[in-house]
Amino acid sequence: AGFVQAVKNKAYFKRYPVKFRRNSISLDKLEEMCKKASAAIQENLLNEKSLKKKSKRRGGTVPSKNVSCPKERSGSSENKLPQSSG
Repeated sequence: AGFVQAVKNKAYFKRYPVKFRRNSISLDKLEEMCKKASAAIQENLLNEKSLKKKSKRRGGTVPSKNVSCPKERSGSSENKLPQSSG
């Protein structure tokens, strides 16, 4: 379709987005680009699935309900608030 000049009317501008017209990308080139992109996506999906199968997930550790926070030492003065006299 290289020898046929495109009629640039309202339908043409609706059909072709601006970025494709600027780079002179025709429908044939656009179709090839879409095929390459979909093939790359499918290849990536197959690769991710195989990676997921290799790694086995273990159950997460669940903290017990009776775990308490460590008690403050009575002798340490770092965490104590200053006492007001009065």
